[in-house]
Amino acid sequence: MVSRGGGGDVNISARPVTAGGLGVRTTGTGSGRQVQDTHYFAGLLRGKMTEITQEISRMRGDTERLAKDSSLTVQLERRYEGAVKEVRSLEGELADFNLAMDKARTNVEASEIQAFLTAVKRRNEVATREVRCPRPRRPLYTT
Repeated sequence: MVSRGGGGDVNISARPVTAGGLGVRTTGTGSGRQVQDTHYFAGLLRGKMTEITQEISRMRGDTERLAKDSSLTVQLERRYEGAVKEVRSLEGELADFNLAMDKARTNVEASEIQAFLTAVKRRNEVATREVRCPRPRRPLYTT
């Protein structure tokens, strides 16, 4: 026991000893396990292997889903192209009907419509030949 000047006795052995006072460090970090044997590390590896296996399965599923989506996209693109062609054809047909209706409203003779049709057919034939066998072009600049 130690006595102080103010009176009261203090029992030194009753005070708790702190780690800072003695320079001793405790191992309070980590999982709390002080002895790490082979079973501990094998358990950690098993856990990581399970995580990797699950990730591989998820990635395979994603790959299969993307492959299905890709084939579906190709099919839809083909259908879209067919629909676009059909729409263009129907638009041309609609324009022809509208032209015929305009001619009918203006009391145009059938012979005039026949002459217009013949002229359009000739223009189309010329355009078709030019597309198949384009004329050689002159150079823009001569050197």
